[in-house]
Amino acid sequence: MSIPKLIQLAEVRELAGNGEARRIRRAANLSMGEVARVIGVSVPTILRWETGEHRPSGQAALRWGVLLNALASAPPEVIAVTVQPLLPVSPVSVVLGRLDLVRKSGKGWMARCPAHEDRTPSLSVSEGDDGRVL
Repeated sequence: MSIPKLIQLAEVRELAGNGEARRIRRAANLSMGEVARVIGVSVPTILRWETGEHRPSGQAALRWGVLLNALASAPPEVIAVTVQPLLPVSPVSVVLGRLDLVRKSGKGWMARCPAHEDRTPSLSVSEGDDGRVL
């Protein structure tokens, strides 16, 4: 890896570690699913990076850094035009991308339920054998 890319990777890790990456994404009014599709990763990967569960790495992390830098400096009207989905995403990824406090739990995920006030995740989400969200 070249020195400039290594520096960029360190910057991305700093943004993820201090919560700035999530703040930038939310300020741009983008879901985790939208960001995941654009950089070519799954929603759970974005979730793990944003929460510090996993350290961003590889080319996808570098693409994420480019996106975060662009989002941090671009006006909202430019973001709406330039950020478009590039890859298909599963139905469960779409649902998880719209929820808060998502975390892996067994074979599925737990998230804050949007139907009522939650302080801790109480909504169980999983993917059926046929791809349906359960």
